[in-house]
Amino acid sequence: MGAGRAWIVEDAALALERPAENSSDTLKLVLQSRGNARLKHAGQRVSLGAGDLTLVDGRLPFRLELEPSYRQSLVELPRSLVSRRHRWLLGRVGEAWSRAEPAHAHLFESLEAIVKRLAGLSEAQRAPLLEAVLSLLASTHEPATGESRSEWRYARACADLEANLANPDLTAALLAELQTTSRRHLDAIFSLRGMSIERRIWDLRLLRIAEQLVDPRHAQRPLIDLALSWGFNSHAHFTRAFRRKFGMAPSVFRTRAVLPPL
Repeated sequence: MGAGRAWIVEDAALALERPAENSSDTLKLVLQSRGNARLKHAGQRVSLGAGDLTLVDGRLPFRLELEPSYRQSLVELPRSLVSRRHRWLLGRVGEAWSRAEPAHAHLFESLEAIVKRLAGLSEAQRAPLLEAVLSLLASTHEPATGESRSEWRYARACADLEANLANPDLTAALLAELQTTSRRHLDAIFSLRGMSIERRIWDLRLLRIAEQLVDPRHAQRPLIDLALSWGFNSHAHFTRAFRRKFGMAPSVFRTRAVLPPL
């Protein structure tokens, strides 16, 4: 599924263990399709029955014990991508997501259907399913006590903004589309925090360029190359915007190697 993977395991080993030194930069959704399992992970011990699921962090050790005649569907996702889009999920690894909870049951059924049909799809058909999985994960999130819907939406929008910052086509309209909400609603949420979406996009792009200007690894990289890689369409546009934000030309900034405050 693009940067993700999925597969089905049944009646293989009855115990799986991964030590801390064998870490990976992935998150794995484990769907207990048949039989029972016991998981020790992230300081928790949970039992999984048919229809339950859990999330395993590739950076942490785990031990999984399985009863005979089991089947699991596994969905592996890049940890960095999930962290940008749904950082709250990192606090839920090792939990048992019970099939008794409607949101969990919906997630389980939808993911299992995707995994079962995946092998019959072409590569081009499989790639967009990663985005579908990420959207399904969002449906399980309940804002924490004291967290308003507006704060939750703002956090999600900022995560999508960061993830798509290098896309030259990123606009307020595209961000609203990624959030499956209206441009007007998203504008209002950013306005409450004293900024516009477009201003936030360009400010962050300028900050990323400033970080690269003081990074020795980019010392020989042409300014126009940096500008184009972060969505600017001309050297003049980039230079004017950079000077307005940092009070000096990017070439001078690079010479002085002064990183701006975040």
